[in-house]
Amino acid sequence: MDRRTFLKKALLKGAAGLGVGLSLNEAGHLWEAAAEVFSRDSGIAGQVVDLLSEQPLAGVRLSAEPSGEAALSDERGYYYFRLPPGTYKVMANAPGYLELWYAQQRVIRETITRLDLALLPANPTPEEQALIYDKVVRAPQLPTRLGLDWETLLRPSLEVLTTAIPSTINVRFPDGHIETMELDEYLKGVVPNEMPANWPTEALRAQAVAARSYAIAYAAQKGYICTDTNCQYYSNKRDPRTSAAVDQTHNMVATYKDNVIWAFYFASCNGYRTRNSEDAIYWQTCQPAGWRRLDYCRSVPCLHDPVVKRDSAGNILNKCGDEGKGAGYYGHGVGMCQWGALARSNEGLSYKGILTHYYTGINVLNAGILPPAPLSPANNAWLPAGQPLTLSWSSGGSSYYVEMQSTASSNKWTSGWISTASWTTNSPPAGVYQWRVRARDTSGIESDWSEMMTLVLTQNPYRIRFPSIYNKGPINTW
Repeated sequence: MDRRTFLKKALLKGAAGLGVGLSLNEAGHLWEAAAEVFSRDSGIAGQVVDLLSEQPLAGVRLSAEPSGEAALSDERGYYYFRLPPGTYKVMANAPGYLELWYAQQRVIRETITRLDLALLPANPTPEEQALIYDKVVRAPQLPTRLGLDWETLLRPSLEVLTTAIPSTINVRFPDGHIETMELDEYLKGVVPNEMPANWPTEALRAQAVAARSYAIAYAAQKGYICTDTNCQYYSNKRDPRTSAAVDQTHNMVATYKDNVIWAFYFASCNGYRTRNSEDAIYWQTCQPAGWRRLDYCRSVPCLHDPVVKRDSAGNILNKCGDEGKGAGYYGHGVGMCQWGALARSNEGLSYKGILTHYYTGINVLNAGILPPAPLSPANNAWLPAGQPLTLSWSSGGSSYYVEMQSTASSNKWTSGWISTASWTTNSPPAGVYQWRVRARDTSGIESDWSEMMTLVLTQNPYRIRFPSIYNKGPINTW
């Protein structure tokens, strides 16, 4: 066996052939030696481990798209794809684990790209969830490390209009270069780094909307958003569940008085309440952070089992406001508490319910699909009763849902989802009615309701409007 073949096998077997029992992370010198003899190869190689135990996983199915190459991890968790230069998506699947993939993996000529993967258990215990959170989600940074003038940033006049929702966002990487990405593609690289992918769907959706809102507000102020925990942590890691949460909330944002909010979020509170924005803390020192008041960042109840964070020596990290429970805030304490979102989703609350709980007075709406504008009849129109009634509105969605109700009774008419921008009812009796309409796009995302319109159906609308034409006696309303 020549030296080149020997070292290649040593790399892919985790140095088992050398009898030294090295892991890939511990054997940097072996990687360098193998890279030298791989000089005529190009591809992707690495090790697959269990996220919790950090033990190698054998028999994991891997694929590299779009090449269609497939591989199985060996008994030491190692895998290798020989690939021509290009950009690939590496996917990993194993029974009992969540599917994981990494996008935009670049292969350069005569270079082996190293990619290690840690798979998340599909059904962790509550204790394991706490460990997963610590391993997956980066420790929160001090808010002032955003590099922004917070006096300017949080002044009440700062506004990001919902009409300015971008389809793309500028992402600034640590080396200083900026890439323009589709907004949702950027978010698919954020959510699995900010919340574990095996958390409940509604919590993941709430995280997706908060991350989208925060990114829009941040980029509107700075012109870009960074990729580390000074902003929101971004990487090429993807997970089907978190990506689905982004897709399912496409264009959904949190707004306050028609402006996209700075949707601040943090790891965990003291088990009792979040903090007002002006009471934000440096969680490492429990000192005030000096934020300004934000009306949508008010202290709200956040009852969840306290999450105790400890350092390697066993000391409790989050002591601020422990209130006798041995655990306090982990993070600045303002906005959405992620562990609280987990608890609320386990109680059955929807992602919109989670967001409106943690951000006071907000709306959660689809900024990409605006409510239709009612066209006919005009507001407060008087029309003859006992005839079919046609309502119409501006188009813009793929389907529409109309709701009309009597103001004097519980009678209600609904259209169901229809594809036309008009709807004709049967013949409602005389009375006062209100109606509204909402739209839905091709991905199933719904707009808010339109403004409420009022109409009056009467036996003789002309007699009401023009009484002088009729007799001078008492005029019946209907």
